[in-house]
Amino acid sequence: MLARACGEREDTVVRGLDELWQRRIVREQGAVTYDFSHDKLREQAYVSLSLAHQRQLHRHVAEALEEVHAWNLDIMSRQIAAHYERAGLPRQAIPYYRRAGEVARRIYANVEAVTAFQQAIALLEADAQGHALYEPQWEEAAVIYSSLGDILAMTGRQQEARQVYQRGIAHVPPQEYIWHARLLRKIASTWNLASDNPMDTFHVDAQRAFQEAERFLEQAIDKSSTVWLQEWIDLQIDQLLPLRGSVDEMTAIIEKAQPIVEQQGTAEQRGQFFQAVVARDGKRDRYVISEETITYCRQSLNALQRTGNKGLIGFAHFVLGNRLFWADHLDEAEEEMRAAMNIAEQIGSTRLLSRCLMFLPLIFRRRGQVEEIRGVISRALAMPEARNIPLIKGHRAWIAWRDGKLEEAEAYGRASIEEKQPQQSVNSFQWVGIWPLIGVALDKEKIADAMDYVRVLLDTTQQPPPEQLRTLLEAALQAWDAGEQEQAHRLLQHIVPLAEEMGYL
Repeated sequence: MLARACGEREDTVVRGLDELWQRRIVREQGAVTYDFSHDKLREQAYVSLSLAHQRQLHRHVAEALEEVHAWNLDIMSRQIAAHYERAGLPRQAIPYYRRAGEVARRIYANVEAVTAFQQAIALLEADAQGHALYEPQWEEAAVIYSSLGDILAMTGRQQEARQVYQRGIAHVPPQEYIWHARLLRKIASTWNLASDNPMDTFHVDAQRAFQEAERFLEQAIDKSSTVWLQEWIDLQIDQLLPLRGSVDEMTAIIEKAQPIVEQQGTAEQRGQFFQAVVARDGKRDRYVISEETITYCRQSLNALQRTGNKGLIGFAHFVLGNRLFWADHLDEAEEEMRAAMNIAEQIGSTRLLSRCLMFLPLIFRRRGQVEEIRGVISRALAMPEARNIPLIKGHRAWIAWRDGKLEEAEAYGRASIEEKQPQQSVNSFQWVGIWPLIGVALDKEKIADAMDYVRVLLDTTQQPPPEQLRTLLEAALQAWDAGEQEQAHRLLQHIVPLAEEMGYL
């Protein structure tokens, strides 16, 4: 009944608009008759009107649409915005462009959302030329800039996102400390997200922006408000994820934030915070995973699924899949990793997708599935964010080894462990590229080189090999250091087929 009534009302308005158009045209052009059943003639009639009459018609259309669709303005927000813009009423158009962007963003229609937010910003900046934005226009501007930046960041356009956030700050009054802190925090995150290498540390500009955000938050008068507490929690989480800090740095933030997150955090914040704790524990324990940790990851995923936030749900699938792999639950690990990839593709998250492409091949390596890895690597090479990551180069070394291309395996293996840059921490997964290097060294009878690589595998900064392999590697290294080179060589030769069977080589 309601739908039919609304439909009848809309038909009445549309007929009225047609009559309005006709009256305006007749008044302007005299007793000229147009066939309104044809769009082309309608357009000709419209063009013949004066600019003032055109704008008045657009205003009437926008107001009619507001009236007819008052029960659900979301579905017509873009059309209403466009009519208000063409009516020369930007302040009425801006909220509807914002609304259209938010509607598109909720369904991850990222291109449409970006377009709507950019249209709103264009009107905002044109309206603000030469004077400050009035209250509450500055806050609407801040929300629009923030939302646009968030989409750009999620889709891998970090530099553009950073510029948008910075433009947003220019519209925020100096005394609005929380909004300054929020946009500075987001700017800091763009520096951290500029690299998808999980071994990178904090970018120096990220550290500065995080510190500036904290400084603004501390200037706020009311530090007990919900808005202040939520922003403070977000600031702590963004310094924890993605994994950029050392174990000690992460532990200090976790211990400071945990009581407040548990008492005041939203479900989404608690889920993110738990992921940060799991990340810290993994780094601390050299990625040796207990069943207890896996249970916690399952609980976190279940909790985040109730929030409906696909971005967080996708990362929860990834974290669980990653931990299941380290615990040797390969089939379930693949299921979770593919679930994460599916979500990454749905929402356009390059950050999540690149991480899946880095770690999914490890599952296939354990099974000896060369073609599956080749397919994943092809996808990774098509992503600028992923192609130069050391783990991807290590996987390419493994494929080359399995293909019998020793020179290529050696080149990619070396590239995967090349001297780290100043902004990088120790890569705990150097074994990904080192095992092919050991195979090549043995094939070329370069035993000393092979033993150097064994030392790296057994270093305390590295994820330890499985016990069966570790025992043989330690025995070979002990023999080598004792001057028993032939014994060391024989032990390494015994290791090769076992390492191949387990997918390490």
